[in-house]
Amino acid sequence: MNRRTYFKTLLAGLAAPQLPAQEIKTDAGFEGFYGPVWDYVCTVVDRQLKPFLIGKDPLAGEALWDQMYRHAFPHSQGIYFMAMSAADNTLWDLRGRYYNTPVYRLLGGPTREKVECYASFPGVSMIWGSRSTLPRAWT
Repeated sequence: MNRRTYFKTLLAGLAAPQLPAQEIKTDAGFEGFYGPVWDYVCTVVDRQLKPFLIGKDPLAGEALWDQMYRHAFPHSQGIYFMAMSAADNTLWDLRGRYYNTPVYRLLGGPTREKVECYASFPGVSMIWGSRSTLPRAWT
C-alpha cells in the first residue's frame, strides 16, 4: 500500500449537523473518519497537523503520535492536544478499516463482557427522557 495520507473536513451528519468531521484518505483508497469536531480544532488540524502528516505512513500509530507531540513544541497544550486527538482517532479508524478489524481489537481486545456507555456530542443534548429511548445497542 502506498501510504500517503490526504485530509478533508466534512459535515458531520445526524449527530451534530452544524459541526464538521475529519476524514483521512490514503492514495490506496483506505479512509478513516472522526467527528463531530469543533471548528477551531479543525483549523488547527488543517493548518498545523495536515501539512505535517501528509505523506507519512498512517499505520505507524505510535510513531505518528510521538512526532505530532514533538512537532507541537512549544504549543503542546489545550487546543493543539484536541487537534492531535482528532487526528489520532481518525487514524485509528483508518487502521481498523485497513486491517478489517474493530479498533478495540487493535487496542488489545475485550477486557470485559459489558461496559457502561456514555455518549456526548459537542453542541447536542443527549438527554432523551428515559432509558427506553436509548438505542438497543447502548443498553
